[in-house]
Amino acid sequence: MADFQINRAGFREFLASGELYPALEEHAAGILARARSLAASHVRTGHYLSSFDLERGRSPSRVRVRVVNTDEAAAPIESQQHILSRAIG
Repeated sequence: MADFQINRAGFREFLASGELYPALEEHAAGILARARSLAASHVRTGHYLSSFDLERGRSPSRVRVRVVNTDEAAAPIESQQHILSRAIG
């Protein structure tokens, strides 16, 4: 049996590095596609549908990619239709 120990400092460095962006963006792109598909089937979401995007971010401890919607009506639409939360799974 092999002994495996995580290099915690190296793993923390990896989580905060830009090396994760491609994998995170690939995963987020799937969520983005599902959100657009779900939004297309609802009425009154025209501008909302075209306002989805991926947003890169960084905190001191890790990088992130988020699916966002910049439409001013995003909050009321989400509160009624839950498109983003359903797109996540």
